[in-house]
Amino acid sequence: RNGNEWLAKLMREPDNDLRITAMRIIETRRVFAESEFNWDVMNRVAKEEIDDDTLEMNKQMLMRSLGVSAEGSPSEMSGSAERRQSEANSSW
Repeated sequence: RNGNEWLAKLMREPDNDLRITAMRIIETRRVFAESEFNWDVMNRVAKEEIDDDTLEMNKQMLMRSLGVSAEGSPSEMSGSAERRQSEANSSW
């Protein structure tokens, strides 16, 4: 969904009231972004989501490198992979 495309389409409507409505939405979102939008919260949430995603990707990479399936059960591992998994589990 693209809000700009929707507004552009609304501004091409033959009904003048719809075009005026589109202009009002454009002006309102500009004012909202300048005065009301909480950039600090958005910044914090974005950083938290990035941190969560990074942690999950690192966890998946570690599990693959240790030969552990998504369910946590070892897949066919060599002895050294089993030892690494055992060491990793004891440090968690």
